[in-house]
Amino acid sequence: VVTLFTYCLTVERVSTWLIRSGEPVQQRTEFPFIAFLTTERTMCTGSLVSTRAVLTAGHCVCSPLPVVR
Repeated sequence: VVTLFTYCLTVERVSTWLIRSGEPVQQRTEFPFIAFLTTERTMCTGSLVSTRAVLTAGHCVCSPLPVVR
């Protein structure tokens, strides 16, 4: 997760489309405790809970288990 967060800090273009409650976020520093996580298939947010940890939904960082029939 630390690697993902480091990547998030380098994505400048993200700040051009951040929206909260239907309104554009004016500054990236307005919510310094929020992390943006992205992979090839998903985009998720998370909350910084320490200097080394981000709390996010499980599907944002783990692939689902295959269904056995």
